[in-house]
This record gives sequence, C-alpha cells and structure tokens, in this order.
Amino acid sequence: MKKSIAKEMKSPKKITYKRLENIALYYLNRYESSTANLVAVLTRRIDKALKFHEFDREEAVSWAIQVAEKMQSYGYIDDKRYIENQVRILSNKGNSKKMIKQKLIAKGCLREDVEAGLSEDIDDYQLAMRFAEKKKIGPFAKREVTPEQRQKDMMKMARQGFSYDVILRLLHD
Repeated sequence: MKKSIAKEMKSPKKITYKRLENIALYYLNRYESSTANLVAVLTRRIDKALKFHEFDREEAVSWAIQVAEKMQSYGYIDDKRYIENQVRILSNKGNSKKMIKQKLIAKGCLREDVEAGLSEDIDDYQLAMRFAEKKKIGPFAKREVTPEQRQKDMMKMARQGFSYDVILRLLHD
C-alpha cells in the first residue's frame, strides 16, 4: 500500500499569550534572533493557527510584540549582539558588506545599528578573498582560467555584492 504524497496537515493548538511565550522560548533556545525577526516568527505561527481556530489576530499580534519585549527585557534577545554575531558569521562566509547589510535589514535590524555593527576594519577586499577561496575562483582557481570562466567568476562575485573595483583587483592579482 502506497503512502499518500500529501501529508495530512496537523491542526496547531489555539494561540494564547502563554503559548506564544513557549514558542518564543523554544525558538530562542535554538536560534539567535533579532526582536523584529522573533515577532515575524510568532506572527507566522499566529497566521497558521488562524486557519484552524477563530480568534482576534490583532490581539494575538500584540501578544507577540509583548512576548518579544519580555524576551528582550530578560536578555534573551539583544539586537546589537545579534548584529555582531551575524556580521562575524556572514563575513567568515565571504559575503560582501553590502550583502551583510541587506541580510540583516531583511531580518528586521535597524539600518543605523547594522552600519554601526559593520566596523571599519572589515575590508571588502578581504571578504572577496574569502569568497574566492571558498568558491575556488580567481587566484584560488585550480584550472586554467578562460575568458568565459573569468566572466562567470566576475558575475558570481557581482551577485554577492562586491564592487567592480574589488572584483577587478582580486581577479588581476
């Protein structure tokens, strides 16, 4: 007997303030988060529960905001710490400053905090070197680089947010 491809959707529990608190604690136990990101996570859970239960969405969203503020007051959420950690993680992956900034703003971090978190000692050229090393392009290529391959490498780096000057400098070194 074959199993059905489409899984039967399990009905989530009804949303209460206490339930949102428990969801937030479980989430924060597993992931570092910004305040805005935690509210977004809780709001998605609220919307999922709304498909199965009737309750006031606005009230539940206000609970989500209160829960996020409570987690922040306990020190479980610290946006500046989150930004510092994410800058370190993303720069180790070889993301450009521009890409790091976009990802953090998408997670709900304030632009001013992100720009303050991106310290001056982070150089886009060094980030481009890390990216090239991970992708084995430019000076780290193991093969003969054809003009077509060089063009592809340039496009890869441009999609990561590196400037044309940084790309040329890296690929010509």
